[in-house]
Amino acid sequence: MKLRLFALFFVLIIVSSVRAQNTTIPCKQQLIQGFISDGQQYRGKIVDGEIAKFKVVFMGGCIYRIVFCNDCVNNKINYIIRDSNRKIIFLSEKQNFPEYWDFQFSESITCTIEAEIPGKNDSNCNVYLLIGYKYQTNE
Repeated sequence: MKLRLFALFFVLIIVSSVRAQNTTIPCKQQLIQGFISDGQQYRGKIVDGEIAKFKVVFMGGCIYRIVFCNDCVNNKINYIIRDSNRKIIFLSEKQNFPEYWDFQFSESITCTIEAEIPGKNDSNCNVYLLIGYKYQTNE
């Protein structure tokens, strides 16, 4: 039980091709609505249609919220969440590009989150990701 509580406070984040940044992120408002931040602010630079990739371990039993925003002219972000077998768990394009998504897993799972700017994109854009969690309440 202690190990589980410890793990809930520290969501393991391995960032591939992007680094965590300590800058203020414009989409922080969507995260603070009852969710505890994992303490990280992640930024991926997307140049000429590249894809930013983030590897994340989500602990079972918590409710998570991921929030995306960017500084591009086209403010839509297509993000895809895949499990370790590359099976698509969530595709924002099919849900009209929501800025955030709330979800829960019954068991711990490692996921890859891919983010891209849809359509033709020849500019340099920063894509921001925030991850928050809250404990499930039995109301």
